[in-house]
Amino acid sequence: MLDVRSSTCEWRPPLRPRPRRLWGLDVTLCIGALAQVPVPLAPCVVLGFDYQVSNDSWGSESEYKLHVLSDHLIALFAGSPGRAKELATIYQHDLGVTPITLRSAAKRLRAPFKALKRELAEHYVECRFGVSYRTFRKEGPRLCGSALEFARYLGNIAKHDMRVDLIIAGFIEGQAVLYQSKTDELHQPQLESITSFCAIGSGADLAEPALHARAHRPITQLPEALYHVYEAKRIGEQSPHVGLKTRLIYLENTDEGIVPSRINEQGERWLKKLYRRYGPKPIGKRLFSPPQEAFDRGMVLRSPMSSSKDQT
Repeated sequence: MLDVRSSTCEWRPPLRPRPRRLWGLDVTLCIGALAQVPVPLAPCVVLGFDYQVSNDSWGSESEYKLHVLSDHLIALFAGSPGRAKELATIYQHDLGVTPITLRSAAKRLRAPFKALKRELAEHYVECRFGVSYRTFRKEGPRLCGSALEFARYLGNIAKHDMRVDLIIAGFIEGQAVLYQSKTDELHQPQLESITSFCAIGSGADLAEPALHARAHRPITQLPEALYHVYEAKRIGEQSPHVGLKTRLIYLENTDEGIVPSRINEQGERWLKKLYRRYGPKPIGKRLFSPPQEAFDRGMVLRSPMSSSKDQT
């Protein structure tokens, strides 16, 4: 049975001030990147994530952000741990019935979101009106008292937020795959296939530029890919909602399913050493003493409508 759970789960008080957050903010950072094992040459997937979970009153690094979906797929999540567990349960049931193919993958991986959306709508209507969602659709105007009120309730149902983003990674028909699901401005989950790397959570806006800066590609060799993901996670820690604890794993494929490998303490020391050498550093004051010839003083400023060829 696939098991990539860490044996350590330490708590520590927040080291940085945490500004007040709105409900549903993705307090975490999860990263996925396609790569290659050099010998023998084979595709793999590198994953990195933190353990942070918190609200406006408390926080700890105690939430394991990984769910096993099948023998060939796993998911990292950002957002509500409870909602992620609900989705994972639906995935496990669905993927356990019939094998998934590359042709049907996107459709099959979107289906659990639709099922959960229906369950939320059913619960919402039953709590307020004591009838099924199907009955509500037929008799809504009468139950609500007016067509306008009925439309308002339908609008509320449409805005039900999944409160969870996912990275789904693994192998389908022997091919390494990476999918990302993010909630859009209309509160709808949008799942898409990823060709190189992706990140979710409050630190994603910091981590993704770091991976772009390293020009990470699916053919990047595993040792380099591990550092790319580690560096992106460390840079993402500039967000006050990203935990300082880091877990890195990579996935390889076999006939029986995916084989996960966890970066242990010795591997973490190796990555920290690389980060101290190659990661972002403070710039010395001497670098801020450019030569006088570096500037053209007394330049003439011109408006965009100027006919001059030299606008600078």
